Amino acid sequence: MKNLTKSQTENSTSSNEMYANNMQLKVAVIDPNTLIVKAGRGSGKTEGVIGPRSVNVAADMPQETSAFAHKTYVALLSNVIPNLLSYYNTPRGESQEPLLKEGIDYVVAKKDLPSHFKRPKYPITSPEHTIVFANGHNFRLVATDQGESIAGSNIVHIFGEEMKHNKGDRFKTRLVPALRVGRLSKGSHDTVKSHYYGGITGVSDAAIVSLGEDSWFDEYEKNVDPQLISEIVSLSLHIHKAMYNVYCGIDVAKNQR
Repeated sequence: MKNLTKSQTENSTSSNEMYANNMQLKVAVIDPNTLIVKAGRGSGKTEGVIGPRSVNVAADMPQETSAFAHKTYVALLSNVIPNLLSYYNTPRGESQEPLLKEGIDYVVAKKDLPSHFKRPKYPITSPEHTIVFANGHNFRLVATDQGESIAGSNIVHIFGEEMKHNKGDRFKTRLVPALRVGRLSKGSHDTVKSHYYGGITGVSDAAIVSLGEDSWFDEYEKNVDPQLISEIVSLSLHIHKAMYNVYCGIDVAKNQR
């Protein structure tokens, strides 16, 4: 997992030992541009998908803007964001340090950013609906039932919680067109090189259509390329093995190369 902490920047890395179920392991190994996970309650969608992916997206595209989307602000503020912040703040490892520290690594709903934070590329117009990381990447909270909440924006990645509660037509017509970055803006060249750029991370359990839930996200399944996924897994396992060897101090210079 890429690191965003102020104390561990300048090309250093850190590792945390953690439990991962089969779904979470696949997510970490494949790590695609667009990831849609349909899994039941208790499967670890926040701590195994949304949480780690949000950290990686933020680390990979400094000062850019991503979006956390749900049907309403109420759903975001009462369900999604508390679970996300709990993932960031949970003590880990022998030191019992959290993954990220509020006020040092990120802030929530703050108009005035800490002095050590980089400034986001675009002004933050609704700080009460924004999470900002120390490297300037910021997450805007977007209600799909309010089109004006994203109108005219440039965002680099979309996170969708409980996709079944978002109407597919609203998600695709209001959010997806905002997946863009100004090609002439500062740092855009590095941004578009990120494999997360222009992607979507969506999680949900199965939609019950008879209750008015929308199963529109199932359509992404037709885009899966099994051969490409197999090749990604093969390469990714080699990379993860090298990273683990570095962590264990085995042939460090060779494995870093």
